[in-house]
Formats: sequence, structure tokens, C-alpha cells
Amino acid sequence: WGARAGIGDLARRWKERHPPGAAGMPEEKELGTGEIFLSYSRTDIEAARTLYDEIRQLGGGIIWFDKESLESGDKYRRKISEAINRCKLFLPLISSTTEARAEGFFRKEWGEAEERDRGIQGRKFIIPVVVDREWDGNLSRYKLFPERFADCDFSHAPAGHMSDNLRSTLTRELRALRRKVMS
Repeated sequence: WGARAGIGDLARRWKERHPPGAAGMPEEKELGTGEIFLSYSRTDIEAARTLYDEIRQLGGGIIWFDKESLESGDKYRRKISEAINRCKLFLPLISSTTEARAEGFFRKEWGEAEERDRGIQGRKFIIPVVVDREWDGNLSRYKLFPERFADCDFSHAPAGHMSDNLRSTLTRELRALRRKVMS
């Protein structure tokens, strides 16, 4: 628990020292809609909401989350595709429910992310996150995900609550992204 409080405190102090719009600081929206893209099956909405909230607490900036990013009348397929092409990190949520669904819009998102990942070198892009509570680290129970996901280390966020490993990874990646924006 101490690490969580420390990271939250760091994020709060960073925001105080570097408010959006301050001299030389980009407005939050300038960081780019879709800094992090959360892709999930509708049946995992509660885990996705919890993870969304926890990422925001880390200072995740603008996060693509369809419940927050889509408005009435949006051409959602185009907007989602554009967000996948602009995001810096793609987090597909893997679960027993995604495993039970051979079809779903999230599968199209995963395919687009897999295609984009082919052109990215030298940095993380796809960070698969298992949201099942009882996951023991054994991937053999999950088979219905794109081949390139298997090349990634899977993280765990039981019911959307980040593991320490995922929290550390996202904190490190977000810092690296911010350093690039600042330079």
C-alpha cells in the first residue's frame, strides 16, 4: 500500500509543479487523445472502469475509454481507429469472458493494435492485462488473443485493480512519454 500512496503523491506533486498551460507545459489535450487505449469486452466493463480510475490516479492524462471518449453522433468506428493509431499504449483486457467470445468489436481493436505494433520498434505499445481475479500467471487458459500479444509479458489487474507490477510499468511508461513531450 505504501508504494501506491507514494506514486499518487508523486503524481499530485508533479501536477502541482507542472499545471497544464503553465509556461512551456502542454495543455492536457495536447498530450493526445488516446494516450492509453483501454480495449475490453462489454462484459468486463466494471473491471475496465476500475482500471480507468486507477490509471487516472497515476496521472495517466487523457485515456481512451469509449464511455468517456465517444459522444452522440460520433462515427465510432473511425474515431476508434484514429485513437488506436494515435495512442501511445494499448491495453487489451483479457478475461474468461473474452475467451468465451469468438466475436466482438474488441477483437477488431486488438487486430488493429496488432497491425500497428508491427511498425513500432524500441518501445512498449501493447500491454495485455488479465482482469480475472483468480489468474495464476498461466496463459494456457487463454488462447483467443492475437499472436503478437503472446510476445508480450501479461500484467494482472484483478477486477481492474492494478498489480504492483502493472502500476510500476505504467508509471515508468507514462514518465517516458511525458519526457518525450517535454523535449
